[in-house]
Amino acid sequence: MKRWQGRWIALLPALITAHAAAADEVETRLQRGLDAYRAGQYTRTLQELGTALQAVQARVADEYRGLLPPPPSGWDADDTEVRALVPAAASGALQLSRRYFREEEEIALEVSVDSPLLAGLGLMLSDPKLLAGEPAARPYRLGDHKGLMKSLGDETELSVIVGPRLLLRASATNVKDETVTERLLDSVDLAQLSRTLVP
Repeated sequence: MKRWQGRWIALLPALITAHAAAADEVETRLQRGLDAYRAGQYTRTLQELGTALQAVQARVADEYRGLLPPPPSGWDADDTEVRALVPAAASGALQLSRRYFREEEEIALEVSVDSPLLAGLGLMLSDPKLLAGEPAARPYRLGDHKGLMKSLGDETELSVIVGPRLLLRASATNVKDETVTERLLDSVDLAQLSRTLVP
């Protein structure tokens, strides 16, 4: 319990600073959480800060939804989803995803900050022996960024490392023209992603 209390309280100054102009509900919840903590009411502290964090995440989602590209010509797309796991909130771990589709064809585009998959992918790309152990995988590049392409049947996955903290992935299913997936990846504004997600 104390570990979680410390994590929530450690987040409090950052939330207040980053969202000084946020709605009154957020400010009120943060203040109530701080008051409850000072009064030793830790359960109420978690409840108030949890509500505040949800409201802040909703604002973050609104800001980040425009970071993923529109659908290719003739395709449709769902709204961009933004997720941040509470246990990882202190590290800034974040995931943006959007689904693109046309009849039976589908592409899932995902951007992750501080993904646990980054280390494994980086290791595989740096070790030819590990890469040779994945017969369905081959090196892939998106501009200056290294990545990996995996193909198995009607499914293709492209993973690209963007700097030390960003992972860009596109998972295509039943896509007849694989260049559609590559063009979609190429249309992602990587510079804007880096500026916005990893300031």
